Amino acid sequence: MRYVVLTLVLGLLAVPFGVGLWTLLSTIFLMNFGALLTWGVSALSLVGVFALWYRWGRVRRRPETAWGALWPVMAALTYYLLAWIVCFAVKPGMAAVYFATPGLPWFLTNLWAGLTGQWIVTPVTLVAVLAVTLAGFALGYRSRPTAPDNTGWGTRPARKALIGTVAVTLVLTGVAAGQIGAYERYLAVPRVSDEVVLGLYRPFAPGNLLVVPSTRPSLQLTSDYPRLDGATALFPVYAAAAQAVYVYSGDPATQVLADVECNTTPMAYNRLIAGEVDAIFVAQPSQEQLAQAAAAGVELTLTPIGREAFVFFVNAENPVNGLTLQQVRDIYTKTVTNWRDVGGRNEPIQAFQRSEGSGSQTAMLAQVMKGTPLAEPQREEVAMGMGEVMHDVATYRNTAGAIGYTFRWYATVMNANPAIKLLSIDGVAPTADNIRNGTYPLTSNFYVVTAGPPTGVTAQLIDWLVGPEGQTLIEQVGYVGLSE
Repeated sequence: MRYVVLTLVLGLLAVPFGVGLWTLLSTIFLMNFGALLTWGVSALSLVGVFALWYRWGRVRRRPETAWGALWPVMAALTYYLLAWIVCFAVKPGMAAVYFATPGLPWFLTNLWAGLTGQWIVTPVTLVAVLAVTLAGFALGYRSRPTAPDNTGWGTRPARKALIGTVAVTLVLTGVAAGQIGAYERYLAVPRVSDEVVLGLYRPFAPGNLLVVPSTRPSLQLTSDYPRLDGATALFPVYAAAAQAVYVYSGDPATQVLADVECNTTPMAYNRLIAGEVDAIFVAQPSQEQLAQAAAAGVELTLTPIGREAFVFFVNAENPVNGLTLQQVRDIYTKTVTNWRDVGGRNEPIQAFQRSEGSGSQTAMLAQVMKGTPLAEPQREEVAMGMGEVMHDVATYRNTAGAIGYTFRWYATVMNANPAIKLLSIDGVAPTADNIRNGTYPLTSNFYVVTAGPPTGVTAQLIDWLVGPEGQTLIEQVGYVGLSE
């Protein structure tokens, strides 16, 4: 019993703590000498693990049978690797977080992985330590000093115990490696997100992609420029408007930075309610944003300036070309979970969502779900600076079974991606013509939103946008104006 207890203490506590401490300290002291040297010195901890178990394999006072001596050696580290495999199977992107409880003695290794953003360190370390432990103990057991019970691995039961342990180690290693490989392939799948190079749409920036009116606008603002913010997908609209009508006496590319920003829909609403900007260009506010404005005593005024389609997209190789609104709801409530149930292949549906408060998530709730709760979204572990980890809504990955949503102009112009295709809804494709004639069922306005009725130069800018010149500009950008 004493042998079993001491062996389990070594495997469960001493080895995890020792490996983690050595790895963390070597990284701290060698981080300025290159990653290769840091990894090399960290790997020396395996030499210590080998030496420990080699020495333990030679002790005299232990069970008489090879299996009795071997199982407590392998039990602890086999448990840790099995715990990791289970955590990874439950939630690959959050396996390190889940493993923090059953694998608490490995907290220093997990800390190292978190600080460096290299989650793969933990499973690789577990596999390496398990293999080195088995090798060290087996060699030590074979070469222990001569004693009356010394049979090494020469007996049949001893060989069976060793072969069985090796087989279990190989199986667990193979499962862990397979999980890691599958997840890495998943991470390599192209993503479709709302991230764009905003610098390409900065007003007055040399070589930007903004639309330029064919004639000089009738509105020319030379002072008290409205401070603008808004959604990423609408940045080309209000940036082009600012470039067309803002007249600066100095360097416009520098001066406009204080007046025209793009901080995404949620932040734009926050800034408008806080009085930091005069107008924002966004989709309709969410219920939370309306409540936030009401709590601050701000009455939001929404002025429509154009129309846009809310669209769903899938992998271009997906045979499904369209869905009904009810089928979309069924997918996003997980009533339907396989593409074969909506005319596709026999494969699971990966239904991606957007972050709460974003323009597209608000549109999804208002136009599609209409009070029906969405299923819990897929989430992913996002590594931040200094080891901070956030669990954010997973960004769309263009796997064969994926489906996501956004706005038509963004998907087809601003971030066009030939690897995806837009779906028809209720048999109607999301084309500009179908937006104009109102046949596409998920068509909505986008707005200039102000805190209270617009006044002064802000009102002048909005009047220009809803007038013929502004509507022409919106059409040139690629959206559908209100005039049609």
